[in-house]
Amino acid sequence: MNKPFPAVPFFTALAALVLLQGCAAATACRTRPATSPGFERTASDGMCLSSVRWEPTQPPARGVVVLIHGLRDYSDRYGRLAEALQAQGFAVVAQDHRGHGHSGGDRQRMESMQQLVDDVDGVVQEARARHPGVPVMVFGHSMGGLIATHYVLQHASGVSGLILSGAGIVLPPGVTGFDTRLAKIFGTILPGLPAQDLDSQMFLHDGPEKEKFLADPLITHEKLPARSAKALIAAIEALDGKFQDLKLPLLVVHGGEDVITSIDGSRALVEQATSSDKRLIIYEGQRHDLAHEPDAAKVVGDIVGWVEAHVPPSAAAAGPAENQRALHRRQGE
Repeated sequence: MNKPFPAVPFFTALAALVLLQGCAAATACRTRPATSPGFERTASDGMCLSSVRWEPTQPPARGVVVLIHGLRDYSDRYGRLAEALQAQGFAVVAQDHRGHGHSGGDRQRMESMQQLVDDVDGVVQEARARHPGVPVMVFGHSMGGLIATHYVLQHASGVSGLILSGAGIVLPPGVTGFDTRLAKIFGTILPGLPAQDLDSQMFLHDGPEKEKFLADPLITHEKLPARSAKALIAAIEALDGKFQDLKLPLLVVHGGEDVITSIDGSRALVEQATSSDKRLIIYEGQRHDLAHEPDAAKVVGDIVGWVEAHVPPSAAAAGPAENQRALHRRQGE
């Protein structure tokens, strides 16, 4: 005969698990190696956020590009793009999200999109203080594209252009309404429960870059915690009807074989954005992580070329008022 289910011990353990999962995350940054010099700042909630910057070899900077990375990702992986921008006179700064790379926090843990937007704004303000009066461009990849989109919707007046790569701005392929309802429920009652899975094998084509990605100790390939899945779903839903509010110069790139984020989201954004200066590039045969795919050199070249075309070499010499007038002229074209 089957033994009765031990209800009291089970629910006691479940309650303890819920309480444990609600505890604050560790806040200290991870130590960067000497080969990866960076800087740290403390967010308003005490979280240590680690960043890396690339300064132009011949200052003053022509402009600033803020790189916002995605899930299973961190800032140092964008060295190739950053160095190409640096060579053209741009300052580049990239911050590891909380729970990623060298920043503090439980891995992949985030509470809300606003928290991530506020984190990004902190590093943008730091970059502006270092390079006053020059145009600021924002680049976001994957989840970073979702963050970047929210950021410019809140701070459009201070941004000269938006570049999105494989942006996760609509629900991923295969995610159903039932899935989102479950994520919201478990994100509330069991926030630390491993919930949403991403197939790391599908980020990149086979080769050395994929091998490095899979073996990188700073990248976790575990399922996304339910609290984080809930936050990202809410952020995607909050963009419904908002694409038309994007009036900035806009470049959107996406891999034609991307199964991690939906290419339909990139198409819809470019179609619905009211900017008169917008472009979509689809790289056929390429997967999600475009900066590390076989066509990475072309992707980097296209992005750098677009940024250069939107920030003239004289931008560093122009004052803040003139740069703002130039931005308004571009937005009104």
